[in-house]
Amino acid sequence: MVSLFLTFFYALLSTFLEPKRVIHPMDFAILVDTSEGISSIDFEREKNFVKSLVRSLTISSSLSRVSIMSYSNETDLTVNFSDQQTKESLLRRVDALPFLGGRPQIDQALETAAAQLFSPSGTARAFVPRTVVIVTTHCCQDRVTSAGRLNETVALLRRNGVKILVTAVCKDVDDKELGTLVEDEEDIITADSFEGLAAATEKVSAAASQVAGIFACTRFRFVAFFERICLSPLQGLLF
Repeated sequence: MVSLFLTFFYALLSTFLEPKRVIHPMDFAILVDTSEGISSIDFEREKNFVKSLVRSLTISSSLSRVSIMSYSNETDLTVNFSDQQTKESLLRRVDALPFLGGRPQIDQALETAAAQLFSPSGTARAFVPRTVVIVTTHCCQDRVTSAGRLNETVALLRRNGVKILVTAVCKDVDDKELGTLVEDEEDIITADSFEGLAAATEKVSAAASQVAGIFACTRFRFVAFFERICLSPLQGLLF
């Protein structure tokens, strides 16, 4: 009875703490830690965090699309970018996320994301910002993964234009270890516990919105530059 009440409470809290909406187009992948050591109530809190992130996006085929992946020592691609998506259908898919158990293999999860989502043959769009949010409870990568494989995959994702954000649910975060996943330390958002994830939602959403905003501004400047350099002389000839 107590656990049921707490689940309802944190779901309600995440709704009231719903972050500002990301209105720019974006392909947004969420890697959900479902490894051993996470209790059933904490898994519900983690799913509520994911649902808050989904609510912060403007879901449509021309704006934001979402991919959701559960990972441990195996990986389950629950939602693909190419799936038909509405906000309501995504929230239902989050509720149905499988709990896999086992050891958390971040390198394997990122390899799956790189191959199935963000490769040239993957389902991510070519000319929109790309973001991966990794939720993890294990903050020392050498405990859970192969550093060499991980570094190679992170480098591949960066070459393919993917911004990686880490949400670390840990009391003691090893920035040096998790820092290999991100470009800047600011891309690591921390929560002391699963109860603190609701408050971290705003930071993750703001970071993702910044990525999308920078991409949009860069694209606008390129288009303006192209029009000024290439089209202006043509207009003089045509008119």
